[in-house]
Amino acid sequence: MEKFLSVYVNAADITGGFNLIPSTSVLNVVQTNATTTTINFISQAAGVQAVALTHTALPSYAQAIAVYDAATGVGGNVEQCRSMRNLFADAIATSLQTGWTSPEYGVSVPGWEELPGAGTKLDVEVTAIVWS
Repeated sequence: MEKFLSVYVNAADITGGFNLIPSTSVLNVVQTNATTTTINFISQAAGVQAVALTHTALPSYAQAIAVYDAATGVGGNVEQCRSMRNLFADAIATSLQTGWTSPEYGVSVPGWEELPGAGTKLDVEVTAIVWS
């Protein structure tokens, strides 16, 4: 049974709103850089090989391993620079574990307290999606 992630894209154009991304046939999820997470597929009937999700900037590796800064919510956890990759990898795994009556799994990007952006108390949001 095909499973999908439902991801809200906060774009001010036709790509905005909820988008469905397949959860099956995923090869890997890569944090390409501070503002892009890419999901690569093994193969898809429609010829889609990858989907790149552009999002608010995450802390750099140096910021993530630095001493925690209460003013920004950044530091003290190296996983902060990989948090969108981890969010999508976990969402894919969870979606694949749902029953056959639940083909769609909603991905919710947490607020800055749990998933801080690179700025001061900045919420991370998906701003664009590109299929290739």
